[in-house]
Amino acid sequence: MKKLVFAMLVITFVGTACSKDADKPNDVVGKWQWTMSVGGMTGKDTLRPPANTTVYLFLNANGSYQKTSNGQQSAEGYYSIVSVKSIFSGQMQSSIKFDNSVGDERLIGWDNGRLILTDNHTEPYAAIYTRVN
Repeated sequence: MKKLVFAMLVITFVGTACSKDADKPNDVVGKWQWTMSVGGMTGKDTLRPPANTTVYLFLNANGSYQKTSNGQQSAEGYYSIVSVKSIFSGQMQSSIKFDNSVGDERLIGWDNGRLILTDNHTEPYAAIYTRVN
């Protein structure tokens, strides 16, 4: 139980520490490099790209996206910016919805110019991206 409470505190901090300036869809447009993901049941799990691996997320102005790993495409489709009720704050928050992940909107947050996409469910992961261009 202590682990669950700790994990929720960490995720709540991440959710509230991020500014809510993501209401403008153009803010997310660009090339983003995945640096790590944190979260999980304990809130302490950290996932990073394997050595010598670079993962990019391309969010295009026309609503399309591509994800690549070392130049090889691993996903593609369309995204939209939607407003969903955050399980952390209970408030409506800007989220990104990918067409191939039904019911899995990811809350959009910002921290020092980094894009943070957080699962909107218990035991979430927050994927942290740095803008490349």
